Amino acid sequence: MFSDLHDKYRNEGFEVIGISLVGYPKKVWLSLNRVRVDFPVFMGNADVFDAYSIHTLPTVIFIGRDGNEDDTAEGHEANAIAFDSEVQRMLEGRAKGGEWFQWLLR
Repeated sequence: MFSDLHDKYRNEGFEVIGISLVGYPKKVWLSLNRVRVDFPVFMGNADVFDAYSIHTLPTVIFIGRDGNEDDTAEGHEANAIAFDSEVQRMLEGRAKGGEWFQWLLR
């Protein structure tokens, strides 16, 4: 899903950066080689949990062009349609209205 979004919007300035917060680097690397990932993935630690107040995995943090956190989605409920809408909203410069969370509740 994230590789597809990255491919679709990269020419508009959208970037994806993955941070693995669990597991051993070698296992993470092997997993990434099994799936198509065309964006950088780094290993994180407890400092990342604290810095972004992460309580659930997976967590997706949308960071705006200004470098500030814009929105967050936690858990497995998120879907490609919701993320696509969120990326479009951010690239268009529209303020967060929370409407994309309605997709998560369906």
